[in-house]
Amino acid sequence: MRSDSALLLLGLADAALSTASVQARDTPAVLAMPFVYERDTSLRLSRRSNTLDVDAGGEIVPGIFPAMRTFAANFTYGTPPQHFQAYLETVTNGCWLVTARGSCSDSDCADEWGSYNITNSTSATELDEPFDTWFSTLGSEHLNGSFVTDNLTIGGATLKDMKMGLFDPSQYGDNTLGLGYGNESSVSLTQSLADAGVINSPSFSIYDNTVLFGGVNKAKYNGSLETFPIVNSSTSSLDRALRLNMEDIYFDGKSISSDKLFPLDAIFDVQVPYTYIPVSVAEALSKKIETASEPNYGGLLNFSCNALHNDSKISFKFGDTGFEFDLEEFIVYDEMDETCFLKIASYNGTIDEGKIILGADFINKTYAVFDLENDEISLAKRTWTDAEDDIVEIKSGKNGVPGTKDHDSAGTRVGMSVGVTTLLVVSAMFAMAI
Repeated sequence: MRSDSALLLLGLADAALSTASVQARDTPAVLAMPFVYERDTSLRLSRRSNTLDVDAGGEIVPGIFPAMRTFAANFTYGTPPQHFQAYLETVTNGCWLVTARGSCSDSDCADEWGSYNITNSTSATELDEPFDTWFSTLGSEHLNGSFVTDNLTIGGATLKDMKMGLFDPSQYGDNTLGLGYGNESSVSLTQSLADAGVINSPSFSIYDNTVLFGGVNKAKYNGSLETFPIVNSSTSSLDRALRLNMEDIYFDGKSISSDKLFPLDAIFDVQVPYTYIPVSVAEALSKKIETASEPNYGGLLNFSCNALHNDSKISFKFGDTGFEFDLEEFIVYDEMDETCFLKIASYNGTIDEGKIILGADFINKTYAVFDLENDEISLAKRTWTDAEDDIVEIKSGKNGVPGTKDHDSAGTRVGMSVGVTTLLVVSAMFAMAI
């Protein structure tokens, strides 16, 4: 079993403001933010009460919620500043904090993640507007309370009157900074940075333990960025999300699907450890792997490690482009039972049949750029060289992401294309340790 240190703090770079042109500069209009790893086994459950001690090593437990590191950020909110950590989310549409008001019997309610006290801030304004949200892809979570505006500082940039939801600590939730689309009542952190002029367009990339808003690091991927339209889902409550049509999955060059299982809509969720697929797709995949079992109670396929060839490949197809990986990159080894588990799991809980969740294990292997102004996602294979950073700003407007190739999603369209609105590029590349 692998054991890692539980907490990893990474340096931050200050924001630099400039114009909206796309060009390499010494000080591009991007923001590099402090990035925190926290070893966690709960995954969207009550993380404050289930986080392991700093010195604890995490074992991989086959199941829906394996031990992993989740991604969080340090920031302050209020005047004088109150200090917080919050989980970064690509699925949620807003930002919220646990409040210091209300009853809480759990001694962990006020921990290192912080709880906000509105009465201690001279710059706070409580809004006469209810906060109410549902979120999560591996289960429904509900939070409600009120909204407040206050000054938020993150990565050296200050956002005046940043709107945040507040919820009572007795509820089942955590401090959260949403990175994706906002909605009629909430604004994401990325959009807020663009609105404040910290970055030229609402955009971000995550790679090599760095969260970079407003730019693309061209040294971190190979070839061109392949661009595909973001789609809506006809069955999901998340009407606007970072979602693509996946056309197929290939094992050793052959489609796993002979029964027209694809295309399926696939959503990017950085707080989920593995890639999750419908039961029907998992069963089709299991038939391609010799000695593979049916998905276990946790949705994982297990099989003899000797059943695979060393050069076995798996490929995920979007549009007319396949992204191929060594299958061993998606395998975890159980030394005790000498069994291999595939980190592409089935899940048939509250998730609707037909969805695929592209979790951190997939995102770790790609470079993804999410452009919400043009409602597009661009993908490329990651490169792991030590090349010097080549950070380029992303301009607002059509074709704002540099170095891209356009593709229309091939095959039957699962979701309807989202209309062109405001540019948000999310370069999502997570270096996660499981």
